[in-house]
Amino acid sequence: MITKPWIGKPWIDVLFILLPPFLSLAFIASFPSLFQNNKELPVAGWVILILLVDVAHVYSTLYRTYFDPQALKEQRSLLWTIPLFSFIGGILLYSMNDLLFWRILAYVAVYHFIRQQYGFMRIYSRKEKAPLLYSWIDRFTIYYATIYPILYWHLSGPRNFNWFVDGDFVYMEAKWLLYLATALYVGMLAAYVIKEIVVYRLTRSFNLPKAAIIWGTLFSWYFGIVYFNGDMA
Repeated sequence: MITKPWIGKPWIDVLFILLPPFLSLAFIASFPSLFQNNKELPVAGWVILILLVDVAHVYSTLYRTYFDPQALKEQRSLLWTIPLFSFIGGILLYSMNDLLFWRILAYVAVYHFIRQQYGFMRIYSRKEKAPLLYSWIDRFTIYYATIYPILYWHLSGPRNFNWFVDGDFVYMEAKWLLYLATALYVGMLAAYVIKEIVVYRLTRSFNLPKAAIIWGTLFSWYFGIVYFNGDMA
């Protein structure tokens, strides 16, 4: 049986990493009229959800970098030069074309969130000795769980919300390509479920945190972007 690969104490992982997507969806599903097709996020809601919740993990990195004397000593040049050059580069880019600035920032943010979910999945599968095919299915599932809603966003036209500003994403309405992407999404779900059933029948073990990350990603990205189509979702 596989030892559960918790990052810290199980209850901390569950409370702060695994449970939030499911709790958020349960809350949204309980009050659909408040979230579905909502085109505006109130300022107070933006401050609470974005600055205090979504960006909280950015604040926490300060304790592992600038507030850590040892880390600051070892990586001083990187910790000071990268933010400085990024800031200068951002100013120059915005001065040349503000929409291009927001567009690049939006796609960098999308890449960050996609890789973030993949990283959590890899952490929770680090103790597994699975066949290459099973590992490949897990990787494809966690990636496409995030990529498909973004493809849907691009191929079906603007949603009721933006990543940052109007026009930051490039849209290309192509129904045939959307149908193909959707068919691949359904096939991915089927392959993942079948793989999980086979693994359990062969090993009588179930990697709960990894499964929670994958299903939480599937639910939160699909329902937030595709189904509810609202800024607050």
